[in-house]
Amino acid sequence: LDTPLTLLRPRGSSFGEMYELHFRVDRSFWGARMPGGLPSWRGKLVLGAKAKYGPVGKAWFGTPIGLKATGAAAGTGYAVYRVTRSPPDATKSSPDSEVPK
Repeated sequence: LDTPLTLLRPRGSSFGEMYELHFRVDRSFWGARMPGGLPSWRGKLVLGAKAKYGPVGKAWFGTPIGLKATGAAAGTGYAVYRVTRSPPDATKSSPDSEVPK
C-alpha cells in the first residue's frame, strides 16, 4: 500500500541516492539491477557493509515525512492538552477520599 505515510521517496533524489538510502535503512536490501543493461548496483561494494544505519538511524531516516508529520502533530496535540488542562480542584472531596464512620 503506497501512501504518503508509508512510502519513502525523498524529493529530487536520483536512482543512486534512493538505492543508497534503501541500502542504509533496509536490513534485507543489498543491491538492485540497473536499467538499460548496466551492471547491478551493490551497496556493500559501493558503501561497505558498515554503512547500514543502526536502529535509531533506521527509524529516523527510514520513516517517510508524512508519518513523521503525523507523529509530530499527535505529540504536539498531546503536549498542548497536558499544558492547558486545568488541574483537579483540591478543595472538592471525591467519593474515594471519604473515610467510613
